[in-house]
Amino acid sequence: MFQRITDRGVTIRTWYTVGLPVRLTLTAVAQTRDAYYGAVGNRPPGLWKRVLRAVATANGRPVSYYCPAIPPSRRGIALAVPRYTAELRWETRRWDEAVTAHLQRPCPACTAAGWRRAADAT
Repeated sequence: MFQRITDRGVTIRTWYTVGLPVRLTLTAVAQTRDAYYGAVGNRPPGLWKRVLRAVATANGRPVSYYCPAIPPSRRGIALAVPRYTAELRWETRRWDEAVTAHLQRPCPACTAAGWRRAADAT
């Protein structure tokens, strides 16, 4: 399956498998200069430190989670350079089913974390 989302200078392309015991997801994120660094006249001083920090924290193992009540999944690898990120994740069918089942029930923790509206959680 393939999905593409474009919003305010950010393009996210996602490819993922369906029907296998392990769900593989490859995500590529590309940002325009203005979306990543800010508008040309309003870029803050010390921007290179912020960019270096963002790239350093983006590289490594990605964390997938949907709610504080569900243990996070740390399976995959992410590589980032300024304005571009590539991420390969794998999740077992059991974890994916647990998340789907969780999202079908009301959850106060999801609402408190801002993942769902109060109307969806009650």
